[in-house]
Amino acid sequence: MKKHITIALFIAVMAGLSHASCDENKNNTSTTTMRTTSFDGAQSNCTNGGIRVEVLVDGTVDDAQTQYICNGAQGTNGNNGQNGQDGQNGQNGQNGTNATIQTTSFDDAQGSCTNGGIKVEVLVDGVVQEDQTQYLCNGVKGQDGNDGQNGHNVLVITSDEVGDNCANGGIRVDIGQDANDNGTLDADEILNTRHICNGAKGENGENGTNGTNGTNASILTTAFNDAQGNCVNGGVKVEVLIDGVVKDDQTQYICNGAKGENGTNGTNGENGTNGTNASVLTSKFEGEQHGCTNGGIKVEVLVNGEAQNDQTQYICNGTNGENGTNGTNASIKTTAFDGKQGSCTEGGVKIEFLVDGVVQNSQTQYICNGINGQNGHNALVATSDNVGTKCTNGGIRVDSGLDANNNGKLDSGEILNTHYVCSGKDGTNGTNGTNANIRTTVFEGKQSSCTNGGVKVEVLVDGVVQSDQTQYLCNGTNGNDGQNGHSALVVTSDEVGTDCANGGIRIDSGLDSNDNQKLESGEILHSRYVCNG
Repeated sequence: MKKHITIALFIAVMAGLSHASCDENKNNTSTTTMRTTSFDGAQSNCTNGGIRVEVLVDGTVDDAQTQYICNGAQGTNGNNGQNGQDGQNGQNGQNGTNATIQTTSFDDAQGSCTNGGIKVEVLVDGVVQEDQTQYLCNGVKGQDGNDGQNGHNVLVITSDEVGDNCANGGIRVDIGQDANDNGTLDADEILNTRHICNGAKGENGENGTNGTNGTNASILTTAFNDAQGNCVNGGVKVEVLIDGVVKDDQTQYICNGAKGENGTNGTNGENGTNGTNASVLTSKFEGEQHGCTNGGIKVEVLVNGEAQNDQTQYICNGTNGENGTNGTNASIKTTAFDGKQGSCTEGGVKIEFLVDGVVQNSQTQYICNGINGQNGHNALVATSDNVGTKCTNGGIRVDSGLDANNNGKLDSGEILNTHYVCSGKDGTNGTNGTNANIRTTVFEGKQSSCTNGGVKVEVLVDGVVQSDQTQYLCNGTNGNDGQNGHSALVVTSDEVGTDCANGGIRIDSGLDSNDNQKLESGEILHSRYVCNG
C-alpha cells in the first residue's frame, strides 16, 4: 500500500514540475531538466533510503525544487510464494584430466641425485608435466664398518736366567700376550715359562765315556773228537764272541796229539806215566798290553798245569767311544711386521728358532693379525608396477633393502621394506580432475621408521598432502663393525714323546677361535720341538 502511495506522490511532483516548466517557458527560454538519484540510508527526511529528485535549470541544480521520495519502512514479510518450476539442467562440465605417474630407474647422476635413483614424472592425459617431475635419490652408502680390533701380539722373550732349573746352564723362554700393546712382555703378561738346558759336560781325560752299546767279549770252548779245523784227532775249539756274536777270524783250535803207531807186541812194560791234562786259563787285564790299548782278556793254554806260551792269545777290548758332542744352544727371535708375509695378509709376528745362532727355517712360525672388518652394504631402492590388489587404480611398488651380495641388484631375499604409491581414482564427470604431484624432502637423523636419514615422499592432490600415502625411503644402516681378530696363542710343554731322545719342549701355536684364552687341541695350527742336547 505504501509503495503505491510513493509512486503516486512521485507522479504528482512530476506533474507539478511539468506545469511550472510550461509556465516558465511561456516567458523564458531557459532549459529545465530533471535528475533522479537512488540512495540508501538516511538523507534529508528519509530514514530508509529513497530517490532524490533534482531540478536543473540550464544545467544548474535548483536546490529549492529538490524533492526526496522516501522508501517506506520495512514491512512484515509476506507469505512464501509457491516454488517456481525447476530450471533446465546446466550443461555437463568438461571431463576431468587423467593423471598418471611414470617412474624410471637410473644409476648415473640426474637431477639432484648423485648415486642414481628413480625419476618420477606426472602425466596429465599422457603429457609429461615437466614442472612436477621429481627425483627420488638412492640413499647414501652406509659407512664402512670399523676395522676389527687387532689381536694382541704374542711375545717370546729369552734370557740366560735359568737359576737352579739347568745344572749346566741354558736359556729361559717366557711366552705371553702383549695385553697393553706396549711392545714389552711385562711380568703379569707371561703365560708360560720353559727352560732349555745345555747338555751335560763330557768327562775329562783320555778315557771318554763308554761309547753307546759297548761290546761284551766272551770265550766259548768246545771239545771235539773228529777232525775239525787243523786238528785230525780231535781237540778243543776256542771261539771268541763279541756281544754274543762269534768272531770267526779269531777262532782257534787246540789239537790232540797224533795217535802213535801200534808197536810190536812186546813184553808188557811198566805202566806208563799219566797222560797230560789240557786246560784253558783266562784273565782280564787293563791298560796297554800285548797290542791291546784298552785292556782285554788273556787266554792261556795249560798242559799239565804248565802254560803253553806259544798258544797264548790276547782278546782286546774295543776302543773307548768318542765323547758326546756338546748340546746345542737354542734361542727364539720374534719380529713384528706389516703387510703380507708367510700365510699372513694383514701383518703379524714372525717367530724364528735359532740353534747355535743359525735360523732353523723349517721351524719358522707366523702369528697373523686379525683381518679388517668388511665394508657395509649399499642401500638399494627398486620400483615396479606389480602392485597386485594393493592399488585398485594401479600405481608403483617401491622395494628397499641392502645389497647383501654386492651385485648391484635388489634380490628378493634382500628386500627389507615394501611400500605402494597408488594412483588416484578417476575424477567424476562434471568436476575438474585433481592435479597430483609428488614432493620429496631429504632429511637426516631419525624420522618415522628411518634411523639414518633418507627421503620423505609426499603425494599432493590439488596441493593437499595425502597423509595416508606418505612414504619414507630410508638410507641403509651403517655396516656392522668387523669381528675382532682372534688372539694368537703359543703354549709349551715337555710332552715330546719320541721326537726328542734326551727330552726337550714342545711348542704349539694357533688362534684362540673361541676366545677362552686357552689353546685347545682343535685350535693348534703348528707344533715344533726344541730338543735338549
